Amino acid sequence: SSRDFQIYNEGNRTTLKISEVFTDDAGTHSISCKVTGKPQPRVTWVHNDREVKENSDVWTTQRTDGYCELFISEAFPEDMGEYICKAVNVAGTATTRAHVHVE
Repeated sequence: SSRDFQIYNEGNRTTLKISEVFTDDAGTHSISCKVTGKPQPRVTWVHNDREVKENSDVWTTQRTDGYCELFISEAFPEDMGEYICKAVNVAGTATTRAHVHVE
């Protein structure tokens, strides 16, 4: 699925936009958010109401084309649930959600 969110700050015309896409390939789960905004938003990931901490099995990237990605190398039952990509700048906050299912 893909969704767009925009937040406008009338004072300085700052915009923030996120679109989310979830894919599962070759055992690695990845969630991508397209993030644009001026100034550049700060992106955090949240899993089941807790901020995601990077480790050897979970990591994030922020590409120059605006895509922010969360990778889970081996998904276990505890990795199931709701993931939120949260982007924040002076215009406000935008979030989008994806659900990960592990069998």
